Amino acid sequence: MGCPPMINQDRKMLTSSSILPRRSIPLVNIYLLAVAVLLPVARPYLPGNSILLDWVNAVLLPILWLQMFREKRILRIPLFCPMFLLFFAGFLPLFNHSFAELSLTFLFKEMYLYLWFLTMVNIISQKLPKHLLAIFVLSATVIAIIAIVQWTSPQFLKATTSWSQKVHDGGYLDGSHRPMGLFRNPGMLGNYLVLSIFLLVGSPVWKRKRLRWIVAGCLVVGVIASGSYGSIMMLIAGISIVCWLRRRYLLTPAVLIRLVVGIIIIGGTIFILKGSFLQTEAGVLFSHRYIMQRIEGTFEVRINIWRSSIEYFIANPLGTGVGVFFHKEEGKFRIIHNDYLAMLVERGILGGIGMIWLLISILRLIPPSAIRQVNSPSDSKLYRVALIGALIAMSVSSLSINIFRLRQLWFLLFLLVQANESFKTPMNGKSVR
Repeated sequence: MGCPPMINQDRKMLTSSSILPRRSIPLVNIYLLAVAVLLPVARPYLPGNSILLDWVNAVLLPILWLQMFREKRILRIPLFCPMFLLFFAGFLPLFNHSFAELSLTFLFKEMYLYLWFLTMVNIISQKLPKHLLAIFVLSATVIAIIAIVQWTSPQFLKATTSWSQKVHDGGYLDGSHRPMGLFRNPGMLGNYLVLSIFLLVGSPVWKRKRLRWIVAGCLVVGVIASGSYGSIMMLIAGISIVCWLRRRYLLTPAVLIRLVVGIIIIGGTIFILKGSFLQTEAGVLFSHRYIMQRIEGTFEVRINIWRSSIEYFIANPLGTGVGVFFHKEEGKFRIIHNDYLAMLVERGILGGIGMIWLLISILRLIPPSAIRQVNSPSDSKLYRVALIGALIAMSVSSLSINIFRLRQLWFLLFLLVQANESFKTPMNGKSVR
């Protein structure tokens, strides 16, 4: 029997509607894989302080948005209200500020990052492309190896930091004596590698335990090589949360023994590699500048900046302007090195309210039932625990550096939104809750 005309028409509509997503899948997969590979590549220096990923976005984001409009998808706009308040608070100081053009540059970058975040949220509705996290971690491992070689070989460090190093005010960028991988400063390197460690923990693709431990050890050594104490603290904070949430399955005697043995092996290898270099005059100078002076120097500089920024906020409760905090004692613009304080000082009282609202909105991305069910060997639950640990780590990191305009933060927020959506999606008539 032939089907009625209405059923045939419905079949045609279903067939045509299913073709569109299939055509868009290769482009989406290629784009997300490009994000995973290019995210840590911040060199060479490109116009507008951009990186290669930004140029890929300039080409593909309009195509992806046109594809979404053509398919008439329902757009999701998470974190919209707090972000709108932060943008509005950032525009207010422009009307009474002599550096409005510079402040606008920072605001447009933030808007671009938020648009990029919304694009990734909308092109992926339920399930990430297969092996995306594995490729992200693999790229991070390559960057970590580069950083370790920079750490152990001053010649390689000099060669890889000078070939594309931009000169500012007659000198190199701050931290050029420390490993940076392919980033532009050591803090960004350490922050990125810490995020990669948590994605390694939560990735279901890395099934071989030995390989997972080797990669994890490489990433941890890369974090140490960066010399970023903020990154080390964020790693400790995040790992502590993950172990607390997964205490039944992570803190076993076997795991602890492997961890201790791994630290001893890694520490001994580094000691042997660096021992001969540290005996030289250059090595003594490097060690003194790398460890001794930096602990006191960075802390003292940050305290002075924070004290001066609070005085600025008292004098300008509506904000000093985004990214244009001027340090009087040094006579130049400085980064406040604290996201929470920066939001308050640069955007005023409304910025402080917006920051608190944003933090609450991000925490609401984690459903309470996901916390209650973390003590389970399920890969999906372990992935959510890893994302929670990464979020805690990022929150700690923002106490000492500015991460709001870091691309890896918005990539993490995208993963949180995607995990939350997949967690709430019904499967076979039953909710995964």
